[in-house]
Amino acid sequence: MLTESRLPSIMRTALAIRAYAVLEIEEGVNKMRHSRYVGDVVKTTAQTVRKWVKEFCQDGKFLISKRLYEIRQADSFIDPEDIAERCREEIDRRLYRRKKTDPWFRVSDFQRWVNTVLLKEVFSGGGGISRTTAHSWICRLGFRWKKSGKCVYVDGHNRPDVEARPEYVAKMLILRKMMSM
Repeated sequence: MLTESRLPSIMRTALAIRAYAVLEIEEGVNKMRHSRYVGDVVKTTAQTVRKWVKEFCQDGKFLISKRLYEIRQADSFIDPEDIAERCREEIDRRLYRRKKTDPWFRVSDFQRWVNTVLLKEVFSGGGGISRTTAHSWICRLGFRWKKSGKCVYVDGHNRPDVEARPEYVAKMLILRKMMSM
């Protein structure tokens, strides 16, 4: 069924099939390169373009998807500014104002805090956010995770002035003995 909402999708498919056929006729058969080129133009994969062309060549028509794929933007619990600000304050408190006796900040701690304190009313019946969601929220709030490596202390014992020091000390000890005579 041709409706106005499906027209862009149908036109895109028809133009992709036409462009692919023109390339095949003008430049010879090179289906991988041509489907990749057409896919880049119509913003889809090369495999999809080849599938559209195959369907069209077999039946003389192309299938119109019954589903409408609209880009949806899911609403998130963290979208309201007051909730985002409370999350930032909690992370700041746990990271920067923590006492030495407090445990280190972990994603699972943030997840637990969101599920039991921040959104307790929402998740009172069970459920809650996952650890992956908690991690993505922390990243959306502007915090970055970095894997800590082994702490290697570099004291600079290879510096030229440090390597020259033993010779200097030995020379000064000899001079000191001579001066004290």
